[in-house]
Amino acid sequence: MSVVVDSTNAMIRVLQYGSKLPWRYFGTPYEKQVNPKEVSTEFFC
Repeated sequence: MSVVVDSTNAMIRVLQYGSKLPWRYFGTPYEKQVNPKEVSTEFFC
């Protein structure tokens, strides 16, 4: 369980400081939709 918490914490810190996560999930139901201003939403489960 602590591995999941640690990795989630790292992703949240990346987003908190303005970085972008590189994956887009092309061709899947989870494909990231990016608008022209490059604003998107990340969902973590």
